[in-house]
Amino acid sequence: MKRPQLILFIALSLLIASCGRGTGSSGIFANRAAAPPLTPSGPAQDATIVELLEAPAAREGDLLRVTGQYRRAPFIVCDDLVRRSPATWMLADESQTISARGFESLVHPLLPRGLTMTVEGVWRHWRGPVGCGKDAPRQDVWYLQVTNIVSPSPVARVTLTPTTDGLAQAPTATPQPTGDGEPGPVGTPVPEPSPTPEEATGTPPPTATPRTPTPGAPTFTPTAETEEPDATPTATSAADETATAEGTEAPTTTASPTATSAAGGATASPTATRTVADMGSVDFQDLRGDFMSGTEIHSWQFSVRAGDAITINVASRLETDVRLAVLDPAGNRIVDQNSSGAGEIERIEGLEAGAAGAYRLLINEEQGRDTDYMLILLNDGLDNYFAFSFAGVLSYGSNRSGSLAEEMDHFWFFFGNAGERITINVAPTDNSNLFLEVYDPEGNMEVETIDDATAGGTEQLLNFQLPTTGLFAIRVGEMNYEPANYTVLVARN
Repeated sequence: MKRPQLILFIALSLLIASCGRGTGSSGIFANRAAAPPLTPSGPAQDATIVELLEAPAAREGDLLRVTGQYRRAPFIVCDDLVRRSPATWMLADESQTISARGFESLVHPLLPRGLTMTVEGVWRHWRGPVGCGKDAPRQDVWYLQVTNIVSPSPVARVTLTPTTDGLAQAPTATPQPTGDGEPGPVGTPVPEPSPTPEEATGTPPPTATPRTPTPGAPTFTPTAETEEPDATPTATSAADETATAEGTEAPTTTASPTATSAAGGATASPTATRTVADMGSVDFQDLRGDFMSGTEIHSWQFSVRAGDAITINVASRLETDVRLAVLDPAGNRIVDQNSSGAGEIERIEGLEAGAAGAYRLLINEEQGRDTDYMLILLNDGLDNYFAFSFAGVLSYGSNRSGSLAEEMDHFWFFFGNAGERITINVAPTDNSNLFLEVYDPEGNMEVETIDDATAGGTEQLLNFQLPTTGLFAIRVGEMNYEPANYTVLVARN
């Protein structure tokens, strides 16, 4: 069985091919697209698939509007390592196709093959290895980084509205005609939104409940994104009441008093407000990272099927403490948790989805401090499920021990500054054959698989210069999927 691929696709009607040991089908995570540059300003320019294929370099970086038929990207099935391009689906005309990326957790489960759609996005170029094995050939890939689904509408926008529980998902707006009689962009507001499930049926919607309650979980204490008894009501305009998935400023509430950040960074004051930042969608087994200010709540969307069991891992900087909340498709807060201390992994385990649909993960720093964080969502209902686990957060020069179960990989985290040179040692304390990889603060692979030593030998990354500032991840695994005991050390040179 090959090493698992972190980027996986949620496709309710697709039977994913399997290979190797067991039924899982996955490949090692590599070549995730870096965070795209800002979308060019101005209206999108019309382009055809034929035009883009004839002269791809002529439109690089342009904001384009393209119409084609939706197709899923073919899966690469290998007996060992898999290298994938950033593209995750395709648009086709009668005989030709272009690659596309974006809105994966929505288009895969919702759109049938062959559906004609019009999208807007930025035409981008990527070069890297694609195929099987460490020596997979490097390829040039042109793809459309989709930023807007124009039609079919509505498909892919979510409106966030404030509630007494924090954040609710409002019904998706119906497109309104423009001056030329064509539907407007997805998410155009309407005077009368569709009724909620409660209004339509008179009964509350099904909710998700934890499969295994965590013993000794603390009682929930209201925080910045919930009502505070002593907060002074503030009048807001109708325009302030919503935030869209396009990044419009979200509703704000009074933040709780904060302590000074151990890193000396800016912190939220007792009178500061918090805004909900919509971070888009996240796929299962997709490592993601970002920076979050103390005045923000980050909101990530993910799609599940009824009965799926979800595990969420979030790591943050040593001096910070994150709170997690999960909202179901009706906007009900079904989990609100801060069960770990500062610098520890916050984990929601065995959350069983009572209903299919789009859920929301909310993340905020408990004391209003700026922080970097990384997250991964797991779904044991997937055919290609793999048991990744966040093991801990490291400080420079501190040796930590780990114990891998069979068919499990660990992620360790450390905060570093751009330009620092570091050395990483991963040393087995048994005869296991380990490997290591390094991921940047956005979750992109920075250093590919290091497996230089034989069984029982130490894997090392020597004198590596950090390309940016943020929270980095180290992936540790056993090449044969066997249990392993080891130590990990990150030292600044």
